[in-house]
Order: sequence, then C-alpha cells, then structure tokens
Amino acid sequence: AARARSPSGAREFAGSPHALNLWLRDLIAVASGSEDLVVNADAVDWLRDVAAALPRAGTTGPEAIQAVERAASFAAANVNPQLILADLLPALRAFLGAPAARG
Repeated sequence: AARARSPSGAREFAGSPHALNLWLRDLIAVASGSEDLVVNADAVDWLRDVAAALPRAGTTGPEAIQAVERAASFAAANVNPQLILADLLPALRAFLGAPAARG
C-alpha cells in the first residue's frame, strides 16, 4: 500500500487519515458492543465481520486512532506518504491484532 502513493503526494494524502479515523471509530464502537454509536450505520454488518477478524480492536482501538492522528500530523508537515504508510500500517496491524500479511 505504501508504494501505491507518489513520494510527493503528501498534500493529496492529507485527508486520508481523517477518513481512516472515522472508520476506526465505527470499528471500535462495534467491537466494544456500542453499535448505537456507529456513524456509518449502513456498514454495521461489515464492521461486525471486520471486528471479529481483529481481536484487539475493542481494547487497543484508541491507540490505533492515535497512530492515525500521528500520521495526519506527518502529512500536514509534508512528510513523504510512503514513509507515513510504512510507519502506520504495521502499527495498525499490531494495535488491532490483524494477522500478518501473506507474502
């Protein structure tokens, strides 16, 4: 995913962390049993499936959101998006309990 972004696309990338945080917030709500707080109510069934596959989403979700906020601050400082994603994606995998990438 990091290679899909142009090295000079930090400004284009700047809005992506916000969208990711909205998704994480909904995921955390579903994973912690608070589906009534989900903003994207049409995605609740999908979020349930994702939450089931990410065993730590309900407990370490706030740390995942902090990692995304850190990525947003890097993007605002015009850091290379490839570097941002190289830092962010492994952190999210660890925080949410995602299985290791298949290679």
